[in-house]
Amino acid sequence: MSPDNAVLKSPAYRDHVYFNLPGVAIVRWDPPSQSAHIEWEGWARSEEFRAANDALVQAVRDHHSSRVLSDSRRIKVIQQVDQDWVNEDWFPRILDAGLTRLAMVLPASGLAKMNIDDLVGRVADRLDVAYFATLDEARLWLARRPGGSKAV
Repeated sequence: MSPDNAVLKSPAYRDHVYFNLPGVAIVRWDPPSQSAHIEWEGWARSEEFRAANDALVQAVRDHHSSRVLSDSRRIKVIQQVDQDWVNEDWFPRILDAGLTRLAMVLPASGLAKMNIDDLVGRVADRLDVAYFATLDEARLWLARRPGGSKAV
């Protein structure tokens, strides 16, 4: 087992779960990347989508973090009402909580990718955003300072 896998399976890591609805999403603190991490598992109704994203805000606040890791490989289309909510409510709150770096693992769904591109594009001037094909690449990027040195 690699050191990162050992951390991910440790009881302390499991204790940092902020939201867990099987088939929808899990939000947890990710020690390897020092980020709030959301792993989308499928379709989310509006209340589930909002609860998962609200949990990200809480994780960022609790850990005084500036980073979010979004594993969106299995996310489905985001309803327009939820896209509006993200733009009008969620983005202002998570930016206020301290978010400055966002690593996105791209969704398999082309339509979901278009939804995410549109949402993130609206705040890209206020965030350091990068897109990745794998979770490992996203974690490595978040673990580095913007200038290239490893974050402490």
